[in-house]
Amino acid sequence: MFKEFCYYLYEIHTGKESDKDKFFSALIGISFLQEMNILSIWGTINYLFDLVIPRDSIVFVGISLWIFITGINYFIIFKKRNYIMKRVNEFSIKREKVGKMFFVIYILVTLFYIYYVTQNLTPMKS
Repeated sequence: MFKEFCYYLYEIHTGKESDKDKFFSALIGISFLQEMNILSIWGTINYLFDLVIPRDSIVFVGISLWIFITGINYFIIFKKRNYIMKRVNEFSIKREKVGKMFFVIYILVTLFYIYYVTQNLTPMKS
């Protein structure tokens, strides 16, 4: 699923960079969306169990998690980019439309969920 989503981000990317650079930018974007989902889930768990975590720890964990996710995606997605591009290009028009529809839904749900968590579930400090 994320391999296909990465290709759709690559397809949207405009610029004069090489295909390798465009695909790497798409990989960074997918890693960002994945991390936002993980941190949203963490925010929900934090709210439900009323955990108290220092801000410095949250920043460290967030950066470490992003590096970890990007590293995994590099080996799973970026190293296989030529295979992914070939496979997705062979999709039927109907299959491609469904894939792009799910991609847009994934982005919208991710953005809504992170917005909801930050606005409603994180404690306000005065």
